[in-house]
Amino acid sequence: MRMQQVILCLCLLFLSQEATKAQEVTPADSLSTVLGNIRNDTAKVNMLLAVSGTYTASGVAREFYYANEALGLSEKMHWDKGTMLAEELLGDCYYKVLAYNDAIVHLKHGVSKAEKLNRTDIEASCLEMLFRSYKGMNDLEHALLYAKRSLDLAGQMNDPLNVCRCMRTYALCISDLGRYTEAIPWYNKALAFTETHLDGRQKKKQLANLLNTEATTYVKMNKNDSALYCLRIADKYAELADDDHERSYILSTFCDVYESAHQWDSAILYGEWTLKMGEALANIDLQQHYCETLSRVYEYDHKPELALVYHKKFDSLITIQKRTQQTIEEAMQLTKINIEQQAARNELEQRSAAAITRNQRTALVATLTAMVTLIVLIIFIYRNLRQKQRANKTISLQAASLKDQNQVIEKALKEKEMLLKETHHRVKNNLQLISSLLELQAENIEDESARSALRTAQRRVLSIATVHSKLYGSDDDEAIEFSAFASDLFARLYSAFGSEGKVVRFNNAIPSTFIPLNTVVLLGVILNELITNSFKHAFTASTAAAVTMELVTSGTMYMLTYRDNGPGLPEGLFNADGGSLGFYLVRRLSKQLKGSATYKFEEGSTFTIIFQHGH
Repeated sequence: MRMQQVILCLCLLFLSQEATKAQEVTPADSLSTVLGNIRNDTAKVNMLLAVSGTYTASGVAREFYYANEALGLSEKMHWDKGTMLAEELLGDCYYKVLAYNDAIVHLKHGVSKAEKLNRTDIEASCLEMLFRSYKGMNDLEHALLYAKRSLDLAGQMNDPLNVCRCMRTYALCISDLGRYTEAIPWYNKALAFTETHLDGRQKKKQLANLLNTEATTYVKMNKNDSALYCLRIADKYAELADDDHERSYILSTFCDVYESAHQWDSAILYGEWTLKMGEALANIDLQQHYCETLSRVYEYDHKPELALVYHKKFDSLITIQKRTQQTIEEAMQLTKINIEQQAARNELEQRSAAAITRNQRTALVATLTAMVTLIVLIIFIYRNLRQKQRANKTISLQAASLKDQNQVIEKALKEKEMLLKETHHRVKNNLQLISSLLELQAENIEDESARSALRTAQRRVLSIATVHSKLYGSDDDEAIEFSAFASDLFARLYSAFGSEGKVVRFNNAIPSTFIPLNTVVLLGVILNELITNSFKHAFTASTAAAVTMELVTSGTMYMLTYRDNGPGLPEGLFNADGGSLGFYLVRRLSKQLKGSATYKFEEGSTFTIIFQHGH
């Protein structure tokens, strides 16, 4: 018996020393030492909330611990104010570690208590975090609902700054839902409200923030001129307000605008500027996003070495962020375990105290029982720790194996991509070789009709070669950017007809659109026939020759319009069964695209090809 007591004392001494070594003295810890001396439960809850509020974001696990203690004690007392404040704090804790579902549960309880107690300040805080939690879950419909509730409540509180922020939040949420034309009036309404209700540095900061956010919506609407107009004004306000944080986001939006406009040099300039400000402000999210953006822009600008540098930096920032998040989550889990263990110990102590009160003669037995229980608990924790270490070792081995498998798969995928690009390259070269052979053969034939037929065939092969040329230079092996393809095809045919002395202006009104390979092959042959027909028959020496192409989409349907300003076709020629082989190909290939081809004369020849997406 004495030996067991000696062992127990040594264990308790060891644990006490280790706890003392591990303890980090902070203002919050100094406050927590007072808790044991407080007898009044209401004062104890207030102290717990005060201790919880002193921790920074890095101490979220400790903040969670004290907030949870405050909630338990408040519910036990049926004290609504303490419950409301604790629910708000717990919702904030869960939001910080991205546990949105748990955050939403506590925040809704906080809103309910705040409404009951008529605490609009706490209600507003909880509504704002509910909006951010639903947005974090990408549940934009619920996020919009709580953004509207926050805006209505801000109006009731007569707080101009909060009204301005809530109007911006509401407009931003509408924009995120894709309702851009509805969001713009809200931004303008918020700007007008800020102009009339705020002043000084606060006014400049809010105007800069609102104009920058409105610019992001214009970028999504492909209205880059409007976006740049807003950003230039926003940058002046941010500079006047001396707000580096807002300026960093304004510069980032400049980068997005120039990237959208394919102005790579300007996008790179603003992207690197944004990244430097993100580093100066220690903004990991901003650094991470614009490392990824710069990697993408440098790749578009054909600078793979720089793209790789920023891609690696992006990966390292992702790793740091994941490790930080994992550390916080593990601390939260450990805190939950500590709370449960503390609850078990409290219950045990209460039972021991009750037993001592009932019978003093059983005090020694109760004490020994508690000591034995503590030893068992220590052994249990030690065994769990050993099991966790073994589990971590197994996970590490599995992670290493998975990494090796991923490297093998990635290598095989790169080999496949190289092989596919090589195939397209060879197809392109073979088609160009066939085109050259047909051209050589045509030059050696004296019969003009036979020579014309061979050159027509040569141009048809050239249109298909253009498809594979575009596919070889593209990152997408299954679709081609059609606007660039049309320009390239026209340029090649213009070069082929250059000896005939025609100067033809090409108006490309086709928006940036990716169309599947098999569809583009057929469209290339159709455009080849129409362009060839224009060069041969549509233009005279006195004509200011012009060709226009347009593409309109509606759901899965496309409408391609080809127009020249020539004198037009003889009546009925386009639909004649015994007419031109080229027009027959246009009609036949349009049907193969599950569409149709029509002709009309409207200040020149106008051909309309209607076809389905991914026929």
